[in-house]
Amino acid sequence: MRKFGISEKLGIEIPGEKEGFLPSKKWKKDTKGEIWYIGDTYNISIGQGDVLVTPLQINSMTNIIANEGTLYKPHLLNKIIDPQSKEETKIDPTIIRKDIAELDNIRTVKWGMRDCVDYGSCRRLSLLPFNTGAKTGTAQWSSTKDDHAWFTAFAPFENSQISITILIEEGIGGSETAAPVAYDFLKWWGENYLK
Repeated sequence: MRKFGISEKLGIEIPGEKEGFLPSKKWKKDTKGEIWYIGDTYNISIGQGDVLVTPLQINSMTNIIANEGTLYKPHLLNKIIDPQSKEETKIDPTIIRKDIAELDNIRTVKWGMRDCVDYGSCRRLSLLPFNTGAKTGTAQWSSTKDDHAWFTAFAPFENSQISITILIEEGIGGSETAAPVAYDFLKWWGENYLK
């Protein structure tokens, strides 16, 4: 998970970026006074338990799957235009890490995200006029309040140009509340920007 950028700042050009949290055997022993069980490994492998991630980290992971293995530094813009001279300075992509996992494994996840659209909880995106890959999620964070709703997607599936990650606090579940937001955005993007 660390290779995918979990529990580290990715360096986006805004203040206040958080690194999230990935528990370890040492942390659990020091903090909870408990040993690490195989169930802890299972929990963190699906993002449960004490794992904390940011929407930016989930979006970066989505990009890694879409581009098949490279973690890029996120940027808010792709060029700067001097207002007086009109000179353009292009912001080149910066690679943080390459070949994060075996290509076959990444492609298996990528096709799983496609199957989520074709057959699973991401089916709403199948109404788009282009192919996508996506994943829903639910963050159980309180015993007295509704779960957070997650949804992440990339498009087009064959040659990704965009990704989107939605987090709706107390949104119950990704397919119910976050997927429709992603659908509306991707539909608008497809009508206005798809090349």
